[in-house]
Amino acid sequence: MNHPPQRRRRMSPLDHAPAAVTFARENAGLTKRALAEELGISEQLMNDIEAGRRNVTPANLRKLIEVLNCPKAVLQGRVVTAWTRTHCDCAVVQNYNYDEAAAKLKIKRRWLEDNISRLPHQKYGKNEAVFCDCDLRIVQAMHAVLPPDAEAAINPPEQTPAESTHPATASDVPSLAAIKPAKGRRREPAPL
Repeated sequence: MNHPPQRRRRMSPLDHAPAAVTFARENAGLTKRALAEELGISEQLMNDIEAGRRNVTPANLRKLIEVLNCPKAVLQGRVVTAWTRTHCDCAVVQNYNYDEAAAKLKIKRRWLEDNISRLPHQKYGKNEAVFCDCDLRIVQAMHAVLPPDAEAAINPPEQTPAESTHPATASDVPSLAAIKPAKGRRREPAPL
């Protein structure tokens, strides 16, 4: 008995961006299981929604917006807003790949790859990480090393009230010429 070949159903466009749903869920600190319970759906359906195999229903999209406290436009992947990248103030986002970011920072690409988990960056799906100018500024600030003297000049130690009542004058501070080397200890001769 010959059966006619099964036609694969063409999938309609998704009403959500799977990567955005995953990002919002992780940002809310929820597991897939916990989010599925909040929405009243199975964990398998939640997996399929995040993987892009199933579409989210309008009712579940409304629940996602409420539970994740996330704008609809973000869950649909239409915009990347300050909600998703609070440190980014770029008017026009220029993304740099590893090689371009390494060149701008004047470092080796390998260092970025090795330390990526500690650095601000963007990553969508299985694509390689990208950096905007704000990300690169933060990376530079994170790894700027100041000499101890510069740190003290930038952040002077707080004075106690006792110290502040007697301000130092020029006569209190010895000049270099007045500083004499320490004299060695003289041992008393041992008794005979």
